[in-house]
Amino acid sequence: QLKMLLQESDFYQIENLSQVIRRLIRQTVTRKKSEVTNEKEYKVKLNVAPGNLSPVFKRYTLNEGYDFESWMRVPRTDESPAHFHLVFSKKLSRGEIMLLDRLTSNF
Repeated sequence: QLKMLLQESDFYQIENLSQVIRRLIRQTVTRKKSEVTNEKEYKVKLNVAPGNLSPVFKRYTLNEGYDFESWMRVPRTDESPAHFHLVFSKKLSRGEIMLLDRLTSNF
């Protein structure tokens, strides 16, 4: 509807109204691109030693904004302590999904 109003204001040469409508259209597009979707990006960290759990959690949850999803204990056959596989996730914005779609559309 805004685009139709913009066409009419351009046709009738109402410059101030055209500028306001263009600004509203840009704001709407920007807001839609930053909306969070239900699509998620997953990060999997394999074979994390028990001593490295805290730094890995801090990096992904505090610094990079991921949510912790799951973990799995990986037993060792030798005498070393067990390691862990960790899964983190982060919801993607509409803009990130649009970028991924453009990047993968050629494949």
